Amino acid sequence: LLEPEIVFLVNPSRQEFNTHLWQNPGWDILFFAGHSHTEGATGRISINENQKNNSLTIEQLEEALKAAIDNGLQLAIFNSCDGLGLASALEKLNIPTVIVMREPVPNLVAQEFFKHFLKAFAVERQSLYLAAQQARRKLQGLEDDFPGASWLPVICQNPAVEPPSWLKLGGVPPCPYRGLFAFREEDAHLFFGREQFTQNLVTASKRKPLVAVLGSSGSGKSSVVFAGLVPQLRQDSYIDYQIVSFRPGHHPLEALAGAFASSIGEALQDFHTDNINKDINQRNQNSKLTARRLRELELEIALRQDNKVLYKIIETFVQQNPKTRLVLIADQFEELYTLCSEEERRGVLDALLNAVQFAPAFTLVLTLRADFYGYALSYRPFSDALQGAVLNLGPMNREELRAAIENPARQMQVRLKKELTNKLIDAVDEQSGRLPLLEFALTQLWSKQTDGWLTHQSYNEIGGVEEALASHAETVYAQLSEIDRNRAQQVFMQLVRLGEGVEVTRRLATHDEVKSENWDLVRRLADARLVVTNRNESSGEETVEIVHEALIRSWGRLERWIQVDGEFRYWQEQLRSLIRQWESSSQDEGALLRGKPLSDAEYWQQKRIDELSSFERHFIELSLALRDNELKKHKRRRQLTISGLTAGLMLSLSLAGVAWWKSLESAKNEVKATSESSAALFALNKHLDSLKVAIQAGQKLQKLGLAPPQTQIQVKLVLRQAVYQVKERNRLSKHLSDVYCVSFSPDSKTIASASEDKTIKLWSLDGQVLHTLKGHSSVVRSVSFSPDGKTLASR
Repeated sequence: LLEPEIVFLVNPSRQEFNTHLWQNPGWDILFFAGHSHTEGATGRISINENQKNNSLTIEQLEEALKAAIDNGLQLAIFNSCDGLGLASALEKLNIPTVIVMREPVPNLVAQEFFKHFLKAFAVERQSLYLAAQQARRKLQGLEDDFPGASWLPVICQNPAVEPPSWLKLGGVPPCPYRGLFAFREEDAHLFFGREQFTQNLVTASKRKPLVAVLGSSGSGKSSVVFAGLVPQLRQDSYIDYQIVSFRPGHHPLEALAGAFASSIGEALQDFHTDNINKDINQRNQNSKLTARRLRELELEIALRQDNKVLYKIIETFVQQNPKTRLVLIADQFEELYTLCSEEERRGVLDALLNAVQFAPAFTLVLTLRADFYGYALSYRPFSDALQGAVLNLGPMNREELRAAIENPARQMQVRLKKELTNKLIDAVDEQSGRLPLLEFALTQLWSKQTDGWLTHQSYNEIGGVEEALASHAETVYAQLSEIDRNRAQQVFMQLVRLGEGVEVTRRLATHDEVKSENWDLVRRLADARLVVTNRNESSGEETVEIVHEALIRSWGRLERWIQVDGEFRYWQEQLRSLIRQWESSSQDEGALLRGKPLSDAEYWQQKRIDELSSFERHFIELSLALRDNELKKHKRRRQLTISGLTAGLMLSLSLAGVAWWKSLESAKNEVKATSESSAALFALNKHLDSLKVAIQAGQKLQKLGLAPPQTQIQVKLVLRQAVYQVKERNRLSKHLSDVYCVSFSPDSKTIASASEDKTIKLWSLDGQVLHTLKGHSSVVRSVSFSPDGKTLASR
C-alpha cells in the first residue's frame, strides 16, 4: 500500500474498538484475528481477555460498522472460528465483501489461508475470488491433519457492489527494485541485465580456485555474486555447492572464523589444541560463551597461530562431503585496506592464499573496488594469485539497462510510460557507479505509480535519476531540528573514511564511535534509508554505515561537510590506526603517542572532544599521562643535579684559582691538539673532516680568548688550508624536481634520496644511480633505511 495507515488493536475495550470504527476518514480493510462463534443468526467475537465485557456481537457494533461502511470500508476478513453467524449479521449491513471461516478452524489453517490469500491478492494482484480460490486449494496439503480444511474459507459478497481489487484499495505490489541495497540470493528472480557476466562468473567459479570480481563502486559487484552466481550454483544437478560468505570488516580473521563456524561447524571438531583450549578457558572465565561462539574463537585463534589451518579445514570438509565444492565469498574485499591493521590483513591474506593454492574442491570469490586493485598488487603473493583470476565488471550497456528496468516491473504487472525507459537509460548513459542512483530512482517512482503505471510526471517530481537520492537525503535533513542537524553532521562524518590517494569511502562505525546519545538519530536515519544498522554477531556491538557510497558522491551537503571536517577526520583515522597498532602490541607503553603526534592529539582533543570515542580519549589520556610522568622524572633528576652542584659549589670556589689556571692550560693544549688533528686529517686527504675539526679549533680559540701567539697562528693556518682547498667532489643530479630528504645506509655505502618527482633514487658514493623506485603516486617527503640496511621506509 502507498503510505498506508495501519492500526493494531490488541485486547481493546468495546469503547476503543467502537471509536476506531467511527474514525473519519475511514478504513478500507477490517481484519480480525482471534476467537469467534455463531449464536443463532448472529456471531460473537472475543476482543480481549478480561473476565467481563470480553466479547461483542455484530449487533453491538452495528452503528459503528455502518459508519465505517459509509466512510469506505470495503473488505472485512475474520480469520477466526465458526464465522457463518458473523457473515449473516454483516450481510444485513450491506458491507461490500466479507471473508469468514464456515466452521471452527485450527489456528494453523487460518494462518495458512491468510498467508496464501495475501500473496495472491496483493503480490500477484489476482481478483479477490481467484485469490481466495487459490489460497483454498493450497490448504489441501493440510487435509491429512485437518480434513476439509480447503472448504472452510467462505466469501460473502454484496451483489450490488463490485468486489474490490488490490489496486482499488490503494495497494501496489512489493517494489521489485533494491534501491541502494545489493540484490540478495532471494532476489534472484528480480535480478536482470547481468546474465552474460553471471554466466562467465559461474563458469570461472566452477573451474578456478580464485575469482576476483573487479569493478567501480556502484557497478553491482555484490549483486552479481549473491543474486547471480549463488542461485545458479545451487541449481547445479551434479555438484553440491556449500556457500560461505563474509565481509572483512575491522577484524577479518574473526569474521572469517565466524562465517566458517556457522556454516560448516562440524568440520572444525579436529582443530583443538592445548594452546587454543587454554586461551578459550581464559576468555570463558570472564563471560559465558555459546557453543557457536566457542567454535568461532577456536577457529580464530587457530587461524592466527597457523595460516595453513583454513585449507586443512576445507580439506576435511570436502573429505566428509565428497560431492561438494566449497565456495567462499569475500564481499567488499577493499575493507582489508580501509578498516584493519597490517597484521590482520597479512594474516587473512596468507590463510586465504594457502587455501587457494592447496585446498581441494574450493573456490574463493571476492569482490573488490577497482580503485583498490593497486593495494592488492602491492603484496606479491596476492598479485601472483590474481594473474588470470580477475573478471572486470564494467558499466551495463543499453540492452542490459533496459532489462534491469523493465523486467522487474513486468513481473509485478506494472508498466512504464512510453519513452520513460529511454529517459532513465540516458540519465545513466553507461557510466560506472550510477546503477545505485538508477535503482533508487526506480524505488521512488514505484511509490508514486498511478494505476499500475510509472509515469513521466512522477519522474520529474523526484528530480530524475541525477537528483532523486540527493533530494531524498536533503528532505530527511530538512525535517530535523537544528540540534539534530548538528548531530547528523557528526554522525555522517564518522561514517566516511578519508585516505591519501583514494576517494572517500564509507566506513563501518561502532556504537561507541557514533555515541550512545546519537543512536536515536541513527535509528531515524535508518528508517529513512540513509544508513544501515547492524549488530556484530561476535561482540554483540551495534554498528552503522552509510547505505551506499552513491550517497557520498551525490549529496552535496555531505561533500561540503567532508571538505570542512576533512582535516579532523583524516587525523582521526590516523589515530585509530595507531590505536590498532597499540592493541596489537598488547598495549605496550612504547606504542603510545609521543612528540608531534601527541601534540596533534592534544590539539584535537581540546577542539573536538565530543567527537572522540571513549576509547580514543582513553588512549590520548594514557599518552598524556606517560608524557607527564616522564617530565616529572626529568624534573626530579634535574633537581638532584642542581642540589649536588650547589653542595659542591663552596668546594669548587675554594679550588677555583687552581682549577682556573689548570683549565686555561688545558684549553690551550686542547686548541693546539685540535689544530694539529685538522692538519693531520688534511694530509690524509680527509678534507671534509679536516674542515670540521678546523672549525672546532677556531671556535675553541674564540671561547678561550687568551692563547699564545704561536697557537693562534697555527689555528688560522689550518682553517685557511681547510676552507680554501676543500672542493666539491661530486654532485647527484638525476632527479627531475626538488629533493626533500637524503639518507645514508648504515654501512655508509649507499645514499637514498626522496624527491618531489614521486621517486626514490639509490646512489653509490661515486654518484652513480643504482636504482629508481617509482611506486609513489605523490610527492615523496622522507626516506630512511632500516637498521639492517635491507629495507627502506618512505612517505
